[in-house]
Amino acid sequence: MYSYAFLSDIGLVRSRNEDSVIIVDFPDSAEKDSLVFILADGMGGHKGGQEAAVTFTNTVTVEIQKEKISLFGLPKRIELLKEWFLKSAKTIYNFGQRNNLAGLGTTGVIGCFYKNNFTGGWIGDSRIYVYHDTLQFLTKDHTLIQKQIDRGELQIEDAWQHPSSHILDRCLGLSPSIKEPDICTFQLEPGDVVMSCSDGLHDVIPHKEIESIFQDFKKQKNGKISSLAELLVKAARALGGPDNVSVALVRYDGSNEI
Repeated sequence: MYSYAFLSDIGLVRSRNEDSVIIVDFPDSAEKDSLVFILADGMGGHKGGQEAAVTFTNTVTVEIQKEKISLFGLPKRIELLKEWFLKSAKTIYNFGQRNNLAGLGTTGVIGCFYKNNFTGGWIGDSRIYVYHDTLQFLTKDHTLIQKQIDRGELQIEDAWQHPSSHILDRCLGLSPSIKEPDICTFQLEPGDVVMSCSDGLHDVIPHKEIESIFQDFKKQKNGKISSLAELLVKAARALGGPDNVSVALVRYDGSNEI
């Protein structure tokens, strides 16, 4: 039902990788029609960024194993996403307090697939897109720059690679409580590809170029989704690889609609 791949790369400038990404599937259970991706980008320049990102993906992975996604309708899946974010925020905060890493933080993305239904949640500026015939945003960044755009103080075309684009107004880890994640939903059609990525990809490669990479990939017959992940990371590195770059890709191959 799904083809998927995930990849994380340190880039060409950073001394360590503060991103974390994983895809959890359930091939041998009643949950075989379900899939979850988890992606985090630790706050660069802050103590414990790497630890915060890994704690997020690990915590959500553990929580996922406790639930049966197939048993729940959309409202309950949304509630589960919110619970996973809240649990992660508390775990990251407590980790920082125990290890003298107060102030550690991370973005977070969770994407939950059940048959042809996608439900995503996010905090920060790691994004979710869907590619059908064009590359569409499913998320809106939690950044000061995005607030300026929303207020009409800045044009979208002027925001890309803006020197303040990395300043978050929402993240995980600074407090044991959080503002609820934003939620997106999407009904998938066969061949649709959902992508989550860190800003090491979307702040480095122009949107039209990312879209072009998807378009070229779709022209290939039987193209492996792992090849698309490699192409995207390679493109970020070709533009200097100034940050860690991580990507999770899930292609819906059809059947089992709900």
